[in-house]
Amino acid sequence: MLAFSHFVLKKQPGNKSDSSVEAAASAGSETPPPPAAEAPEEPQPDETELLIAQADRLALGYDYDKAIELLNTAPDAGDQRILQAAARYEEAKAALVPADTTTIPHVFFHTLIMDTSKAFDGDADSPGYNSVMTTREEFLKMLESMYEKGYVLVKIHDIAYESTGEDGTPQFVKGKIMLPEGKKPLVMSQDDVCYYSYMDGDGFANGLLSVRTASPPVKW
Repeated sequence: MLAFSHFVLKKQPGNKSDSSVEAAASAGSETPPPPAAEAPEEPQPDETELLIAQADRLALGYDYDKAIELLNTAPDAGDQRILQAAARYEEAKAALVPADTTTIPHVFFHTLIMDTSKAFDGDADSPGYNSVMTTREEFLKMLESMYEKGYVLVKIHDIAYESTGEDGTPQFVKGKIMLPEGKKPLVMSQDDVCYYSYMDGDGFANGLLSVRTASPPVKW
């Protein structure tokens, strides 16, 4: 009777067989997989690395003197990274040659069109905008093309600047532009010095052009 009861109870619904009980016990005894290893944190740049990065941006515009001057502000001027960066700048500076300042091309842009849906909405001003204005995308492509052709943006006062003569009268002094071999200076300006209220309604950039003198061009 006890044997029969034991047999029947084992076969009742909800009662697990010996094999299933053993399987469950075996599954429960398995060692859980170890937790996934966390990715190591990337080392953060220290003060010296950040300073060199700033100097590198100045060097992109071939202003090696300013780059070296910035490096001289480092707390540890004897750091090998500082010395190596300064040596790179000195080497690059030594390779610069005087640019021809007598035939520098000048290109100007009107205020840029930032929203073409407003500027080219079919009203009476649209044809004029399409004829003489430049969109943001067109401007960036033109600037990139100039860099590819070897042009480097320079300031108008790099070409000549006003000074005071020995007699106290103002006079203009010819500047000296030093660039790598094969590079050519280029002056860029904006024709519209004022921002009119209608420009905002027609999708123009609110403000003057702002570009770096280094390559690659500034990203808007």
